Amino acid sequence: MGLDVLGRVPWRINEKILRISIELWNQGVNVSELTSATSPALDNSNYPFMKREDFDKVEEYREYCRQAVNSRNEQSRQHSMTCDTNYKLEIARTFAGIPFYLPHSVDFRGRAYPIPPHLSHIGSDLSRGLLEFAEGRPLGSKGLFWLKVQFSNMCGNDKCSLMDRAAFADKHMENIRASAKDPLAPQAFWRTADEPWQCLATCMEICAALDSEDPEKFISHLPVQQDGSCNGSQHYAALGGDIEGAEQVNLSPSPVPQDIYGTVAKIVSREIYRDIERFARNPPTENEILTEKVAELLKDRISRKIVKQPVMTNIYGVTLYGAKKQIEARLKEFALIPVEDEQLMRKAREYLTNKVFSALDELFVKARQIQDWLEYCATEICRSVPLPVA
Repeated sequence: MGLDVLGRVPWRINEKILRISIELWNQGVNVSELTSATSPALDNSNYPFMKREDFDKVEEYREYCRQAVNSRNEQSRQHSMTCDTNYKLEIARTFAGIPFYLPHSVDFRGRAYPIPPHLSHIGSDLSRGLLEFAEGRPLGSKGLFWLKVQFSNMCGNDKCSLMDRAAFADKHMENIRASAKDPLAPQAFWRTADEPWQCLATCMEICAALDSEDPEKFISHLPVQQDGSCNGSQHYAALGGDIEGAEQVNLSPSPVPQDIYGTVAKIVSREIYRDIERFARNPPTENEILTEKVAELLKDRISRKIVKQPVMTNIYGVTLYGAKKQIEARLKEFALIPVEDEQLMRKAREYLTNKVFSALDELFVKARQIQDWLEYCATEICRSVPLPVA
């Protein structure tokens, strides 16, 4: 029944966003990232084929190989993104002016997802910016307020109260109008947003509502997002009656939304400082030298973005190996550890992953106990199943 309800929701293409994205695309802009579609750094001629004998030192050859591989990987990523973006724009252009539907499926966790893989409301920022509801509704007395909240969220200002978010939009009303009036301007405000295409769509909707005869009667088609906070942890907090855990994941009322990822980042930073202080009092042993170096490199550099993925997936049973790979990807993305030092990178991902898991154990004691109990039950049930008779 739920899948039928989701599948019956009619969608349509936001033709204003489509026209702007196509125009930028034709100017050579990678509209998924709002960057140039071509880069001199990706030119194959920068890394011609060379042998070990062409270098005086083996370290120089290794560095050349590392840079060549990174360049090819980046070139492959850019090519894939270009093809994917082009496909999204072609699909959007095909369906422009035609209401359409997105059939859904459900996975083993009970989460519903649109079946079409290329253009849907759970896709990238560009995908979401290109879509709107085919059946509009009057904004009513609170609709304009929620459009302002949506604008603030798309700008990354989503950790304050709802009233403060609406005030943020009022403060930037001049930028909102400028973005809607001349979205192709190189320095347009919407390009600096965390989610630029959704921000632009919201700017246009706010201006259209304000310029209408009565904003409350304005028919809006724009989806306004409302997301849970670490939904798996919310369920465990409810199951365990965990008051503190419920507060961390916004399961209990709060004037300002709590940020579990930011909280974990603070705990990890605190533990890193404790390690540095410990090493200052007692010089590290031979086995701790790398740990001290990692701690010094990560000091004051741990943000919510570094820890978000392992925190989000921990509640769904991510393995230690999987969490290490997630942490390593963030360490490379934010250049926290020199990528050429493989030994240091291995130590850093292990060190930081352990800190994240320890922080989660500190925050969600009852959730961890429930997970351990469920794991124990599953193990005993599997052991009790009789072997098939040959």
